[in-house]
Amino acid sequence: MNALDSFIQSGYKNAMSYEEFRTLINDLLANGKVTGHDQSADLIPYTEMNNQRMNRLEKHYNVSESLKNQLSNLKNNYTFLTITEGWCGDSAQIVPVIEKMASLSINIRSLYILRDDNPEIMSLFLTNGARSIPITVCINDDSGEIIWKYGPRPAAGFAIVNKAKAEGKTKDQMSEELHLWYGRNRQADIEAELQLRIEKMS
Repeated sequence: MNALDSFIQSGYKNAMSYEEFRTLINDLLANGKVTGHDQSADLIPYTEMNNQRMNRLEKHYNVSESLKNQLSNLKNNYTFLTITEGWCGDSAQIVPVIEKMASLSINIRSLYILRDDNPEIMSLFLTNGARSIPITVCINDDSGEIIWKYGPRPAAGFAIVNKAKAEGKTKDQMSEELHLWYGRNRQADIEAELQLRIEKMS
C-alpha cells in the first residue's frame, strides 16, 4: 500500500477545504509567514500576489456551459485532491478553476494538502523528477482508483518555461512571461485540458 492509498483509507485526514486553504494562507501572511518549510522572505510577496490572483479568478472566472453540462451528468462520486502551496504561481492560476468545477457537481468534493507536509504523496506524482505543483488527482470514491492527474501547468505554459530556460532567462523573467500568458489566455487552456479529463469520469 502506497502513501496515497493509506491517506485515502484514513479518510483524507488533515486535508483542507478550499476555504481552509485560503484562510491558512492569510493567517500565515498576517504573521509574516508562508505555507511550506521554506520561510524565505522573498516568498511573502509571491504569496501576496497569488492571493490577488485567486481573488480575481474567484470573481471573474466562470466555467463554460459545455463543461457545466459534463459536470452535472456525473454518476459516480469523486474526490479532487490537490497538492499545492500558497507561494506557487501556477497554483494560483489553476486552483480556483479546479474549485469552481468541483463546486458545480454534487458528485465531487475538493480537498487540498500542502506539498512540503506530504512528501510521500508528492513523491508519487513527480514531474521529470521534480516536486512541481500544483498536482490535482481525481479519485473514484468507491474504488479508490485514480481516474486522472493534472498539473503542474498547461501544455502552453510548459512551452513558455522551457523556451525561457533555453534562452537563459532569469526566474523572474520566466515568471513574468508565464503569467502574462495566463492573463491573456484567461484559463481557457486549463479548462480545455481539464475538460478532456472530465470525459474520463462516468
